[in-house]
Amino acid sequence: MEITLAYAEEQQAMLSEQARRMHEASLRLEGAAAGWRDVIEALNAPEETEEAKPNSYANQ
Repeated sequence: MEITLAYAEEQQAMLSEQARRMHEASLRLEGAAAGWRDVIEALNAPEETEEAKPNSYANQ
């Protein structure tokens, strides 16, 4: 019984560590996705004309 309990505790510790690492990786991926989302939104944004830009040389 001791061996089985020790094995189960070892497996539980290993799985807890894996879950912790996976959670950390998930948070990093969420951050990366948010960064790429910002890049994609910026690339898809309509371009401003010189007249539409505030403080542009054309408006002065």
